Amino acid sequence: AMKAVIDWFNGQGTAYDQNNNPVDPYWTTGATTMIGTSYDGTLPIGAATLGVAGLKAIVPIAGVTSYYEHRRSNGAGRRCRRGTDRLTGDYNLFWHERNMLKDQSKIRAAVFFSHGLNDQNVKMKHPVPLYEALRKRHHPTKIWLNQGGHGDGANSGARQAAWRDALNRFWSHYLFGVDNGAMDGPKAAVQRETGQWVDYDDW
Repeated sequence: AMKAVIDWFNGQGTAYDQNNNPVDPYWTTGATTMIGTSYDGTLPIGAATLGVAGLKAIVPIAGVTSYYEHRRSNGAGRRCRRGTDRLTGDYNLFWHERNMLKDQSKIRAAVFFSHGLNDQNVKMKHPVPLYEALRKRHHPTKIWLNQGGHGDGANSGARQAAWRDALNRFWSHYLFGVDNGAMDGPKAAVQRETGQWVDYDDW
């Protein structure tokens, strides 16, 4: 569904109004970004792994990268659904189809992660392997890690203005081609146990 919308924006798809007339997205340049938290932070990852043209940048906040890792804890079932192999807890085809890490090589969009170090819902096992895979292939990537739990922890408190400024520069660079150094300098920002934010060359 996300790919269909992006394809409409970039001229590769068609949308219709309630009278079945084609609608022209005249107001878009065709360059798209996605941002969201939790499930809405998972959708940008999923769309990006489809390699859809026009998706220039994504900001997954507390997003899932593998549903096996989200619904299992060392193989033990946390929730039960048909087809999930509740008896053994094994990784199977059902879970493989829901593992976005396997398709990370298709990601074209720049990625700006935000995640809570104490998130007990979508744990750190989600952003870590994707961040490492992207970094290994020198893909444009940044990461901010806060001391919060599940949610948009960087978009609050004393750090909120810095976070929004970083997003503005990130999007301005990838959506409009502004040469603003959005990806220069530290690639990681971590809120330490004291509550202080510290920038690092990488993470």
